[in-house]
Amino acid sequence: MMNTTPLLAMGFFVALRGVRPFIVSSLFILLVAGLGVWLFGRDAFHVGASGLVFGYFGLLVTLVWFERNLLTFSIACLMIFFYGGIIYGVLPGDEFVSFEGHLFGLIAGVMAANLFAKKTIRKRS
Repeated sequence: MMNTTPLLAMGFFVALRGVRPFIVSSLFILLVAGLGVWLFGRDAFHVGASGLVFGYFGLLVTLVWFERNLLTFSIACLMIFFYGGIIYGVLPGDEFVSFEGHLFGLIAGVMAANLFAKKTIRKRS
């Protein structure tokens, strides 16, 4: 329930990049985050969309580094302003919250930004 609003908001901004990039990056985040939790997560129930939410957050914020344009910067600033506090979710806290899902989702989002960014190559004069 807590993931609905951020998932819709961040998913909207990821979907602005196009249908194919949205689907590919979403599947990549789900796969990498799920694999990370499966391999390194503690023996507990890891249920919910938190990995995808943190993945979208990592993707949208990290894209600034690779694309370096005003639109990407503006979207990253909005995400940090409205959802920047979720970054504390990657730290162990409540035993009923899967910080592993958060952590590996964030890592997957950063990896997705590196793989799927529209990189511009600038020549140095």
